[in-house]
Amino acid sequence: MGLLAGKLLKYHELRRVFMPGGEIPTGDLLDRPLLKQPDLADVLDAIGRRGPDAYYRGDIAKAIVADVRDNGGVLSEEDFAQYRPFVWDGGLEFPYRGHTVRVPPYASAGITSAMTLKLLEEFDVASMGHNTVEMLHAYISCARLAYADRFTYVADPDSADVPWAGLVSDAYTSARRDSIGPTAPRAYEAGDPWAAEGRKPEVVLAGSRPALDDGTTHLCVVDGEGNAVSLTNTVMSGFGSGIVPKGTGIVMNNGMMWFDPVPGRVNSIAPGKFPLNNMTPALVLDDQGVRLAVGASGGRRITNCVTQLIVKVLDYGMGPQAAIDSPRVDCSTPHISVDPRLDGGVKAGLEAKGHRLVVIGEGFVQSGFASFASPVAIVRSGPKEFRAGVDTFHSAYAAGI
Repeated sequence: MGLLAGKLLKYHELRRVFMPGGEIPTGDLLDRPLLKQPDLADVLDAIGRRGPDAYYRGDIAKAIVADVRDNGGVLSEEDFAQYRPFVWDGGLEFPYRGHTVRVPPYASAGITSAMTLKLLEEFDVASMGHNTVEMLHAYISCARLAYADRFTYVADPDSADVPWAGLVSDAYTSARRDSIGPTAPRAYEAGDPWAAEGRKPEVVLAGSRPALDDGTTHLCVVDGEGNAVSLTNTVMSGFGSGIVPKGTGIVMNNGMMWFDPVPGRVNSIAPGKFPLNNMTPALVLDDQGVRLAVGASGGRRITNCVTQLIVKVLDYGMGPQAAIDSPRVDCSTPHISVDPRLDGGVKAGLEAKGHRLVVIGEGFVQSGFASFASPVAIVRSGPKEFRAGVDTFHSAYAAGI
């Protein structure tokens, strides 16, 4: 909590909003003081009444720009007015175990999740058994290959020539899968997805490895008709940048950390450029509609969390809470993070195959938050019947009406 406390001490407006009366609201849920955010409520009300223009072209934008500039920042009203969201119909869809998985396309972690599951689909993980040495070796190998390509190629589509089609093509997936052997290689290298597109790029930028983050929230909602939403929202790290423009209650993110500070790389900082982000909200559909809505917070660890939950539900028939509570691994760092509850023999077997493991327990934290991603999920268990699961080890909540 040291970093977060430092931000609260450094930034007056952040402290005023989140430490009313100079104290952090603490206590049990029933007796904890109510945290009121009237400035933020007014902003949300204005957006609800007048739509996005209330934020991007109105008094809210003026207030943010004025305060940021008063404190040495460089935002302008033109920056707000020029912003355009990414809108797509269907997103990135791909098959897995007779279902259609839908994730965000382009420079999110959606394509990394797609690559991981496409690689894994040809392995009969159900017959291998849940969290066995063979099953986890297959999963880790697929995830590692997807990450190697992610950090080498994936970036803002308007800033780099990215082989989007090649990365998720059947031919490229097959070639990458053939590289998986009975043991882990010394290093997982990126492949050549350009060949799957039948071309060579004019310019290939060096790869990047963006930083971790820990200021993300995920929610899933399914209504009685089966309409579903999987939504991830982030301010990057805890309390974002720490900046709250006066009168708005809005915590500004520090998403610049997603960029590579070294020039000339695929995710280097550039004007008007979107950074590579880690979010991968997912919907899994069958012939009756949405069967699973799932997503997580947790920075770079999100994609491995989401793909493993999809595997646990579809391959092993787990319910959402059982899937979330069962041990997971994470492949997003140079070592493999494993749950301390994972069987000792399985850990030894994975190490014998060349995987470098680090067991993450209660004593291993980053910025006050546990080091595995924090998921939520909703599974359709019958006609108009749904079950939810949330992370037992984080602040999370599930409800039905």
